[in-house]
Amino acid sequence: MNKFTIDDLSKKLNISKSKLRYYEKIKLIEKIERDETNNRVYSEKDFELINLIVCMRNLGISIKEIKKYIEDSLISDYSLKQILQEHKKALEIKITEYKKYIQNIDNKIGNL
Repeated sequence: MNKFTIDDLSKKLNISKSKLRYYEKIKLIEKIERDETNNRVYSEKDFELINLIVCMRNLGISIKEIKKYIEDSLISDYSLKQILQEHKKALEIKITEYKKYIQNIDNKIGNL
């Protein structure tokens, strides 16, 4: 089983070390192992959970919502699919809005 340092995880997931420490502080991630020098050592399971958290945050899901899903053990494959579908739909709506904005800008540029 692979083990990761906080530096490894930070680089692989493109997340700051301070954010990882914060997630641990607010108990979004728990029971992180420590080595003999008291440095954090993350397991593959920790990596997967943090990767999921990063993905959900990138989709605009609040930390409060993510914490609720984790605490309630609601993150099954089925519920994760539902969560992701809802947020995909929200992102598609934003994409449509942004395309309209871009079109309006292009029209204004064309009229100059």
